[in-house]
Order: sequence, then C-alpha cells, then structure tokens
Amino acid sequence: MELLREEFTLLQRECLACGRAGASYLLLQPADEHDLSGIEEEAKLLAAFEDKGQLPGHGLLIAVRVNDWSSELSPWEAPQPSGSALFGDGAPAFLEKLLALIPELQRRFGLSEDCPVLLGGYSLAGFFSLWAAYRTDAFQAVAAASPSLWFQGFMKYQRGRKPRVEAVSLSLGDKEEKTRNEMMASCGSAMRQYYEELSELMEPGALVLEWNPGGHFDENAKRTARVFYLAEKMLARRA
Repeated sequence: MELLREEFTLLQRECLACGRAGASYLLLQPADEHDLSGIEEEAKLLAAFEDKGQLPGHGLLIAVRVNDWSSELSPWEAPQPSGSALFGDGAPAFLEKLLALIPELQRRFGLSEDCPVLLGGYSLAGFFSLWAAYRTDAFQAVAAASPSLWFQGFMKYQRGRKPRVEAVSLSLGDKEEKTRNEMMASCGSAMRQYYEELSELMEPGALVLEWNPGGHFDENAKRTARVFYLAEKMLARRA
C-alpha cells in the first residue's frame, strides 16, 4: 500500500500529510510531537480500515502542528489535572487558523471544494474537535478518541446544543476511568452522559461510541484511525 508523505509549512504552521492521492475526504488532526511520530502508522491503519470497509473513497490525513498543547486546544482557562497551572484560552485562534488552512490544503492536494472535511484527534485534540463542532459548520464530521470530557465547564457548555456536523464518532479506553487522578477519572461517566445527551439531538446513524481495551496511553494511533474511519463510514451512509 503506497502512501504519500509530505512535510510542509502552510500559513506559518507545520503540517504533515499522509495518505493516497485523489482523496475523497480531508482529515484534519491537531498534533503535538508525540502524535506526529505516529501519523504514518495512523494513515496506514486508516487506509486498511477504509479498504476493509469498502467505502466509496478514502481520506487524506493532515496533521497540523500544535505549538502550545495546553493553550491552543483549550477554549477557556480551566484547571489542569495536576499541579496549579491553568489551561489557556487559545482554541478560538487555533480554530481560525484551521479554517484558513482548509482552502489552501484543498488547492495544494487537488481536492474539490465540496470534499467533506473531518476534524479529529486524540485526548485534548479530540476534546478541541468536539468543542469546534459547536462553533462552525465547516466540518462534516468530528472524530474524538479519548477526548478530555473532564475539561471543566464543557459538559455544561454543550448541554442542549447540537453539534453543527453531520456525524460524531467517539471512543474511550475501558480502563481510562480507573486512574487515581480524580479529574481524569470522571472521563467514563462524562462520556456516558455525553453520548446519552447527544443521542437525543443527533439523527439516527449519525453518532457512534466505541469502548477500546486499555488505558489512556494505549494504541493512540490505532484508536484515532478507527474513529476517523467510523466518521467516514457514517458520512458515506448518509450521502
């Protein structure tokens, strides 16, 4: 399976593209150094999922470098799980950067303007993707693996509001809520509540939640590839 791999800087932001030419979906993933090291593996896993699922197309994965993880993915100041530091409030500005990148990426890789754009990621990047779905209708789907739903204020923020996307794909490790950190241990109950509340708002076939074996740091690339694939699958069924 031959996949293109291209590192480049666009609008003063480092990017890494992995996938196959002539993509049917543009997949955007905020990524730090750890995520970037697994993007090629993720793209290969995603391509394998796509081939096995016999979708009418495949995705081009674009990892966009996050320069400050605790600020650029955070919509407002809130306590971090440990220590006295606070998350920042840089998410609105980072979202604007992503929105500006979309047409540039479409031109660079020869994608049509109506190519579905999916936003997703792991951990805080997954949380950011869900938050972004309430702020813009630029994305057709969001894919959130192990999203930080424990982030203070988010469950209240989203309550009663429908994400402005056609599909939402979620996953969580079945051991993540067993951590000793009280804040992070709330991820399981928050996910169950979030899924239940979204189920009342999303159309049938537009929402999925998978539970994966393991804790928060297990098989990040595989889990992220999987939620992107499930989001693509839901979009394909709704087309």
